[in-house]
Amino acid sequence: MSDADLPTPKIFISYSWTNPEHERWVLALATQLQNDEIEVILDKWDLKPGQDKYVFMEKMVRDPSICKVLLICDLAYAEKADGRKGGVGDETQIVTSKVYGAVDQEKFIPIIAERDEDGREHLPTYLSPRMYIDLSNTANYGDEYERLVRNIYGKPEHVKPPLGRKPAYILDNAVSSRSTATKFRAFHNAISTAKPHIAGSAEDYLAELSLALQACEVSLREGENSTGKEMTERIKASIDAFLPYRDEFIQFMQLICRYGGNDTRLFDIARKFFFSNSWLMYKTYKPGVQIYEDVYRFLLPELFLYATATLLNNDRYKEVAGFLGASYPSSAEGRHSGSMDGYTIFSQPLTNINQWNPTPYGYSRSELDTRWFLERANHKEVTLVDLTDADFILLMRDALHTDSNSYGRWYPSLVKAQHHSMRFYTSGFPTFARAAARDEFKNLALLLDVNSKTILFDLLKTHVFKPIDGRAPNLFGMSQEIIERYMQYHNLGTR
Repeated sequence: MSDADLPTPKIFISYSWTNPEHERWVLALATQLQNDEIEVILDKWDLKPGQDKYVFMEKMVRDPSICKVLLICDLAYAEKADGRKGGVGDETQIVTSKVYGAVDQEKFIPIIAERDEDGREHLPTYLSPRMYIDLSNTANYGDEYERLVRNIYGKPEHVKPPLGRKPAYILDNAVSSRSTATKFRAFHNAISTAKPHIAGSAEDYLAELSLALQACEVSLREGENSTGKEMTERIKASIDAFLPYRDEFIQFMQLICRYGGNDTRLFDIARKFFFSNSWLMYKTYKPGVQIYEDVYRFLLPELFLYATATLLNNDRYKEVAGFLGASYPSSAEGRHSGSMDGYTIFSQPLTNINQWNPTPYGYSRSELDTRWFLERANHKEVTLVDLTDADFILLMRDALHTDSNSYGRWYPSLVKAQHHSMRFYTSGFPTFARAAARDEFKNLALLLDVNSKTILFDLLKTHVFKPIDGRAPNLFGMSQEIIERYMQYHNLGTR
């Protein structure tokens, strides 16, 4: 039913014949309500000569077609009600039994028409605890009258929202052990309520997440012995234990996309998280301790890929370009020595895993990390398709700007895992498929760091599709035809 089809409500007004001025006030209120398409039953209009006024009053109070009974409260009304005198007293006996005996007590609305010299409202004792509408003050009469009309029509100004979803920290059995939970909730509250300290809350949360990441360290003390299989299991266990933190970080990225607007600070803070932690992927030394960096060579690239996919899902192309155009420390000493590199540092082989789990046919990487990634790619809002789309973008941006005599540095593990799927072979990766539209191609160009379609095609020709040593172009096992299909090459920017 539309608002225009709302039924006409019917109300009854109970009041005291205090004096002619008060009666005129009641009559004016009734007339105003009638003008707002509210049918008013009023003794001056509806009680005819010869009718029993007490029967009339009882009928109006008990009548189920009457949706509201307005009780106009002034001094005389309160005194008569409390003393059970006159018509008001008779109505009071009826109303009190109705009010206290009925389930729906909202039928009876006290209306304050008068206050005493100290500003206290005149209310009968039985109505004193009830919420009322105050029409005694001309300054706020308009607002209070609107409240009354809304109440009669059942259209309140403030509508209770529907139930949402349970907070993740209620459903998450691991939340009590997550050291970041308190900081994350503080950030969530700050950004969702537009507090002025949003940036500080974001930094606090990511600082706590950095500590949680560093706590994933897997190491062996001098004199301890362990087999490659045992160490692989320890690394996998540490990676698995971080999963709740990963999902929390994804939610953090979703929040800054949703509420961040054009404020670049939050995205800079997120990027600096990767800047501050990339050194963990490189061999570090502690006296008498061997540290295995494969934990971080898995977790940081996973976080980076999820961050990229989340930004893409929210059309944050400029922010993705910022992540991909930034420099990151590329050694354990890089934070201090200035050794820097691009985003491709988040595509590191698992050095120890490769050593303990050699691959057949002389491949340079174990596929264990890809298998582990796929097992964990179960996020409801950032899907495997989203991640693979991001993986292909990262691959192509790197390939376009890498010397044609090398294979590039971004290893597309998810793209390779989907290599035999006809889905992307037929329809292309989503971001490239959308780039058939000229406006969407501008977004793709920003992601790939090219200024035009002409430059993109030239770079493809000279860096990706160029034969090497007389051999056909081959990008991590993908031929030119496959890459063109993945890119929807011939459709780019055509619509």
